Amino acid sequence: MTESALVGHPPANDRDLAIIKGILAAVPKLAGKWPPEKGSPPSPSWPPVAERNSDTKGGDIIASSVIVILVVALVTGTRVAARWSGKHNRIGWDDYFILAAAV
Repeated sequence: MTESALVGHPPANDRDLAIIKGILAAVPKLAGKWPPEKGSPPSPSWPPVAERNSDTKGGDIIASSVIVILVVALVTGTRVAARWSGKHNRIGWDDYFILAAAV
C-alpha cells in the first residue's frame, strides 16, 4: 500500500481520493467548487485585524457581565429574604451553598 498524502497535497491513491470526496460531500459550501484531485481544500483565512480587534467589544462584555451579576444578586437576595421572613422559614445548608456560589 502506498503512503497517504499530506494535508493540502493531491491524493496519493484511490483511498485518499475517496476520503477527499467524502469530506467535500459533507461540506455543502465546498460541494462542486473544489476539485477532489487537488487534495483537501485550504483552510479559511482569518479576518483582517481590524475586524477581529477585541478592544471594540470591551464595553459589550462589561455591560453584559454587570447585567448577569445584578440578576444573580437579585435572585439570590430575594431567596434569602424570603427564607428569613416568616415564622417557620429559616436558612439551611442549601442557602449557604447558594450564597457561596453567588459570590
